[in-house]
Parts: sequence; structure tokens; C-alpha cells
Amino acid sequence: MSLITRREICALAAVMPLGAIASSAQAAQAKAGAEESKKAELSVLLFPGFETIDAMGPVEMFGNLRDFSMRFVSLEGGVVKSAQGLPVMTEKFGIENASPLLLVPGAAPAFLPKDPRFFEMLKAAAQKADCVLTVCTGSLS
Repeated sequence: MSLITRREICALAAVMPLGAIASSAQAAQAKAGAEESKKAELSVLLFPGFETIDAMGPVEMFGNLRDFSMRFVSLEGGVVKSAQGLPVMTEKFGIENASPLLLVPGAAPAFLPKDPRFFEMLKAAAQKADCVLTVCTGSLS
């Protein structure tokens, strides 16, 4: 009997849909005239009070795939705390440095962003992205 590792399980569970996303992102980069890279970039857009599991669950899955690089971003950059108090260092996010893949985690309604600048930036980034992934109430953003 052969045992399968956790990494192999995660890769198998996500190989079809995420492989398609990676191919789409890499094709878009090549089409735009950018140097073709081996890794598709995923930006995880955080805001104060985000749900830890909504961001870190997908981060764990993508992290088990070799074709992805990830970065945490927020409206202002700096440390952003989840609803559970987890501090995460983020880069300042803007349309000029938007990734082809964007992940928006959810939050309890009281923590959902209310700053109009957040929504303006999110709208512009989503229009530029090849794929926008949302979790739970992140789809309401």
C-alpha cells in the first residue's frame, strides 16, 4: 500500500480548475507582450476584519501548486488584521500593479469594507484581471 502526501492531495484536488486558471494567466501575459514567466501571480486583496479562513484556505491550496506566486495587497499597504486578529503584511495595491488573478476573501457584514476608494480600486482591478476569485461575502464586495 502506498501513502499519498498532503501536498499531493492538495495538488490533485485543485489540478483541473487551477491548471486552467494558470494557463489563462500565462497566455494573457504572453499576449500582452510581457516576458512569459513560469508562475502566474495571485494577489490576495485584504481589508481590516477579513475572515482568516477565507484568505488562508485558498492561499494554502495555491501554495501547494508550483505554478503560482502570491502576494498580499491592501488599499494602503502595511499590516492588515483579520477578524481573528491575524496580522498580515501587505503591499499597497493599485491598478498599475494589479495581478491577472485576484482573490477577495469574505468577512462578517460588520467588517465588509465601506471605503468608496476600496470599491473603485477593486472594480478597476477586477476589470483588468483575467480571473477574480471570491470567497463567501467577498463576492458582495
